Amino acid sequence: PPLPAGAAVAVNADGLGGGACIRVEALDADGRPMEGLAGPDAAVVRRPGLRQAAVWPNGRKQLRPVSAWRLGLSFEGPSAAAARLYAVYVREGGTRDPLAGASDLD
Repeated sequence: PPLPAGAAVAVNADGLGGGACIRVEALDADGRPMEGLAGPDAAVVRRPGLRQAAVWPNGRKQLRPVSAWRLGLSFEGPSAAAARLYAVYVREGGTRDPLAGASDLD
């Protein structure tokens, strides 16, 4: 099934910072990047920690109101080999704080 429109994405990750980040892209049912939600328009997680929000362009922390089928995550930067991903969270939008308790949504 597709991810809910307006979903928020967060990760548990370590080793992120000045030399590494995680890029989060929305993919269609065939696994192709979705226009406006991938490539230069992908969300990025730059800070290590628990439930760190993927931040989309313009500071958004939720997918725009479309339904993606998958998420593509990739490590980027000169220190990407040291980064570690432990968990990915996808929460439905429509609430003021879709990732309640998330450290990066304050």
